[in-house]
Amino acid sequence: EYSYEACVFDLLDGNMFDADRNVVTLTSGESKDKNKEMLLEDPLWEELKYMHIEAARSHVESKVDDVKRHNVQNSTAISTSAMLEQLRAAPEMRDAVDRMSLHLAMIMQIHSRLSHEQILEPLHLGLLEQDIACG
Repeated sequence: EYSYEACVFDLLDGNMFDADRNVVTLTSGESKDKNKEMLLEDPLWEELKYMHIEAARSHVESKVDDVKRHNVQNSTAISTSAMLEQLRAAPEMRDAVDRMSLHLAMIMQIHSRLSHEQILEPLHLGLLEQDIACG
């Protein structure tokens, strides 16, 4: 199953996600580990968890683009990370931006694991699992 929730629990548990505590640990280059509590208190998680992983990625990217379009001047001339830093400076946007960056990081990690373990490659685990489940 390639729902966002299934991928998070199956592919990220033990890496950047602790399923027992519902805490995601993001490592930032300029600071120590940042623990982000999610799931039950995160409305974006509630929107995304039943979506296919690609639909979840597209949904988060469209939310980032919406925020970029509405809140940053000359948004086409800056990078996404620079835009996120500008939005973090605005207190009312800090929580929303942190949630979006958290989910983007998680989705990137899921895609990394899927490609590294060749789960989506033909004749590998994903198709085998689908054949076993569907007969």
